[in-house]
Amino acid sequence: MLNEEKWTLEEANKIGVMEQLKNGTITAQQAAEQLDLSKRQILRIKKRFRRSGAKAIRHGNRGRSPKNKIPAEVKSKALGVFSEWRKRCDEAINSAHFCDILGDHSIKVSRQTTWRWLRERGAISSPRRRIKHRLRRERRSRRGELLFLDGSPHRWFGEAFPKSTLVLCSDDATTEALWGVFVSAEDRNSCFEVAYEVMSRLGIPSSFYLDRASQFVTTRHGGLHYNQTALPTHWLKAMKQLGVRCIFADSPQARGRGERINGTFQRRLVSEFQFHQIHDQRKATDYLNQKFIPAYNKKFAVSPAESQPAWRPISKGCDLRTILCAKSTREVSKDNTVLYENARYQLLPHPGWSTFADRPIEIQEWYNGTIHFSHSRVGLIRFKQLPKTKGQYYDKIAATLG
Repeated sequence: MLNEEKWTLEEANKIGVMEQLKNGTITAQQAAEQLDLSKRQILRIKKRFRRSGAKAIRHGNRGRSPKNKIPAEVKSKALGVFSEWRKRCDEAINSAHFCDILGDHSIKVSRQTTWRWLRERGAISSPRRRIKHRLRRERRSRRGELLFLDGSPHRWFGEAFPKSTLVLCSDDATTEALWGVFVSAEDRNSCFEVAYEVMSRLGIPSSFYLDRASQFVTTRHGGLHYNQTALPTHWLKAMKQLGVRCIFADSPQARGRGERINGTFQRRLVSEFQFHQIHDQRKATDYLNQKFIPAYNKKFAVSPAESQPAWRPISKGCDLRTILCAKSTREVSKDNTVLYENARYQLLPHPGWSTFADRPIEIQEWYNGTIHFSHSRVGLIRFKQLPKTKGQYYDKIAATLG
């Protein structure tokens, strides 16, 4: 009987014990002790063994396909999708991201299944992570109570393209990504641009959680961030005017939730850019805010502890562009011109004002790089830039010397 079919060693041992029990060589209690089963189980097996022979030892589902088995054609289609992504992308795709991609192709499988398929093909590995002991910081309870704003330099468009930086703003209470832009390097204007887009859409937040980059905090002493008595940056002046608190972290780990969001974007966005053949910052910014962020928030965002948001409405008539900008003061010359950054600007007549000569005027450099002039009692003033002359260099020296 044992030679007709292939049996495991455990099954062969069980058949031998049941043959002894059937022949009366051993008792049911002895058979139970040998097979490490209860006497009641042995009696049930003995009954089936007398009726069906050795086949009774095997489980009833042996050789049957499970009802929840994924059809081979579904797996083949899924791996075909993966192959298409790998042809266009240098960056690896993790199992969670691949699971979302399959959802767009009407293939619904679990993340564990996609992980197993990719592992079988050697497309992914299980990285070893060193675990550190850290104390958990609880999320803020309301939307807009605490925002992360950070730049993430990376080869977003693949190894063949230079590095770009994603400046991204996200919410601590919900993990929602709010807005982002791709730039060559994180700077003051890119941070102002992201803040403007977020505030103009949602309102003014309560606070920002930031690193100690130079656009946020004035640094001295060879780059060490000790000196807090230095003059405030343009960012801090703007936040003070809006009543927004700025909290500065001493390490990336302190802003771990925001750093993890950046990591998720790096693991997913690179392959999506390559698949859709997006290689420039403008198209990448459009794709990010119109398609990727809504899909990201739908999957990863959580509900806040309190439904009432912390966003404050913007005052009527307030133009955020005049606040979220770099500001400096100059005195207007007798001919109603202003010298700024080696360029001379002619202020045009304003209704009710015959001249701005000898008056202090505020120069605003907006996040888009444009220059604007403002007076405390008039607001924005119309102007035109004058062509450079041979004496422009000496005008600059005179302005420097005061």
